[in-house]
Amino acid sequence: MARTKEAPQAPPRYDAYFGIVLICTIGLLTALIFLYLDYSSFNSAPKALTKTQAGVSFNAPAGNVPAPAGGEQKK
Repeated sequence: MARTKEAPQAPPRYDAYFGIVLICTIGLLTALIFLYLDYSSFNSAPKALTKTQAGVSFNAPAGNVPAPAGGEQKK
């Protein structure tokens, strides 16, 4: 048998699918940047309410609720 030289193979060329993947990757990274910018613009969570009204304590047990002011009492 005679020896034959193998033809040199060219490296694979980029096709349309590579371009689509590249465009999608750039779009995804851009979307993540905008998502971070939107998230960082939100304020932090509000602190717990600690205000009280005259004669009313919000931290008192349910059984010690004072009668409503106004004179009328339910029977």
